[in-house]
Amino acid sequence: MVDEYNEGAKKVKREKLVEKATRFEDLGEVWLSLSDRFEFRKFIGKGSFGSVVKVECRKTGEFRAIKHIDCVFQSFYDAKKVVREIQILRQFSSMRDHNCTTRLHDLILCDSRGTLPDTTLDFSGVFLVMEYVQSDLSKILDMAKKVDFDDEYLLQILYLMLCSLNFVHSAGILHRDIKPANLLIDEDCNVKICDFGLSRSIVPNPVNSQVRGAASRREISDLVKKNKLNVLKQRRSQ
Repeated sequence: MVDEYNEGAKKVKREKLVEKATRFEDLGEVWLSLSDRFEFRKFIGKGSFGSVVKVECRKTGEFRAIKHIDCVFQSFYDAKKVVREIQILRQFSSMRDHNCTTRLHDLILCDSRGTLPDTTLDFSGVFLVMEYVQSDLSKILDMAKKVDFDDEYLLQILYLMLCSLNFVHSAGILHRDIKPANLLIDEDCNVKICDFGLSRSIVPNPVNSQVRGAASRREISDLVKKNKLNVLKQRRSQ
């Protein structure tokens, strides 16, 4: 009983240290392996999947949000959820003319020690390198307790939120986890939906139809390769 209490106390202490992180080293060895490509900027949050941080790309100077999903293959449910989210993000990210969902820029395979080559099948986690968005609806609601927002501003957010939901539903996807923290709001008041791990299809042949079967390391590895090819094609066309 005492050992369980001590272990629980240590876990809480580790989580508090992570929340106060000011560099990759504070997050653990796996994050440190990203330091040659990204510069740590801010800890954003932590959920059941892992941590999300704001980083700056050393090559381009652009800000990104990196989501670390650990223990991808701990259970069939978790693996299927990860594959589904990656597949949906890839499909929405390939559609250029919209601001309705966050964009996926890169996928990086990893294990507990650090990043791994794209060709490997021996990995346990994945980094999702995504578009960084400054705020979300939960922060706006907190601010509304102290600041009186203009009615026109609130109506604009409501309208754009409904537009984003309509966009996702039109693609045959039911999000199933809409909440203030999953409705990101950028500096132009665009409302972008994120976190598609619990999503389901609502029409035949949806964008996530390829993930109905058993999730596997090869599926995620193939998605990584396809994503990098898409990025290269977009850069060449610009």
